Amino acid sequence: MKRILIALAAVIWTVGFVNVYAFGGSESGILIMNGPNVKTEILNEEIYGGISLFSEIERENKEYEFYSRLDDNCKKIYNLLDENIEKTKNGTEKISCIFNIDAGSGLSFSEAKEKAKSDAINSAFTGIFAYLYDNPQCFWIDMNKLVYTVSYSPSSSYNENSGIFTLQVSVGVYTDYDNYYVDGYGSESEVVIDCERLAKCKDDIMAQTDGKESDFAKVKYFNDWLCDNNTYNNQSLNTKIRYEITSAMIYGPMGEGYEEKYPVCQGYAFAMKYLCDEANIPCTVVTSESHMWNLVKLNEEWYVVDTTWNDNIKDAYEESGIRDTTLQCYSWLAIGSQRVSDIDEKDSEGYWEHDKSIQAGLDTIDPTEYTLLENMGFNCKYNLSYVSNGTTVTKEHIGYMYLDVNNDCKISRGDIAAILRSLYGNYSVEKDVNGDKNIDLSDAVSLSGLLLK
Repeated sequence: MKRILIALAAVIWTVGFVNVYAFGGSESGILIMNGPNVKTEILNEEIYGGISLFSEIERENKEYEFYSRLDDNCKKIYNLLDENIEKTKNGTEKISCIFNIDAGSGLSFSEAKEKAKSDAINSAFTGIFAYLYDNPQCFWIDMNKLVYTVSYSPSSSYNENSGIFTLQVSVGVYTDYDNYYVDGYGSESEVVIDCERLAKCKDDIMAQTDGKESDFAKVKYFNDWLCDNNTYNNQSLNTKIRYEITSAMIYGPMGEGYEEKYPVCQGYAFAMKYLCDEANIPCTVVTSESHMWNLVKLNEEWYVVDTTWNDNIKDAYEESGIRDTTLQCYSWLAIGSQRVSDIDEKDSEGYWEHDKSIQAGLDTIDPTEYTLLENMGFNCKYNLSYVSNGTTVTKEHIGYMYLDVNNDCKISRGDIAAILRSLYGNYSVEKDVNGDKNIDLSDAVSLSGLLLK
């Protein structure tokens, strides 16, 4: 599994400091921070007022959005970016925000300034990070190419009594780049075209749902669509588009000739997040040292959905020419923390793929303990055998095998119909959906509760 681009871990975080004097005199410096290495470069940079300094937005706090976990300063920059997101399609637009930082009272100006600068930059970075993870459809901004410039007044920025230090943070293109586009995009027209393609793809997917499905059925359909239309990106030569939503919803489906733009896990997870948002299903993205996946809320509980790993399993069956009769391709669909610990794997550096979440210092949502099938009382446990080092190993598995009543390697309303047909003697059914040792109307009712509203 390839390592995803974690903005917090991999970013070259560039911070500009500008002393602003009443008569326009200025002195500025750029502090480049890359992990533990810090160096300073002096630049002659004019102060920039930005798009907008204030935001009056009062946004709903949804538990699954990163926005709900931000402090007031982070929310300011988040809201400003949201208000001006269309302008950023030109790849160079700046935004600026006034922060009132509680640096502490009774400090020297120099002490208060250092504390305020650090907090303000953290707030700006975290607010932008949260916005882009809450809104993966805004795919064109590369946080690695942003510069954060702080301006303040030596004579009036700091109130020694209240401890409040007032300053402005402007965010724009770092001087090493012509724009802050994700590599693979070179112009506003290219961004606009892919925005239109993305919207059309989303509309086409949503048109395939008829409003009768349960939230689970919709999530399963989104998972199926992403798996059926994509192949994980194992290319040695590729673009950063592989990390974006457009990789999974535009370029993966295009097929041969676009391999360098096929998605990695971040592309899959962003696509699932976007589709769930459009369907009003609570969903968020989760990142570890080397992977990204989703948490989706179904029946008031949070479950792990990893479309990337489902796709890898599905592709492996297809390449081998073996029918997936036990539906292993849904191994990572609506499972809980206990099941994750049973089937998780370690990456090349020894980290568990679905552990040690990295979310820019923001709290994460914990999944429920058991799978959706277990919580709904389905017959979902069975033994699977495989050969390991010449020895046959048998382990208990939790999955969807018994729900595939008509044995077509799918879970659909066709399985409900098969049960109903069997009650009239027109079809033979052997799988006991709810595990009560009878195949009867209650099985159809249980399956309907999973797939239908």
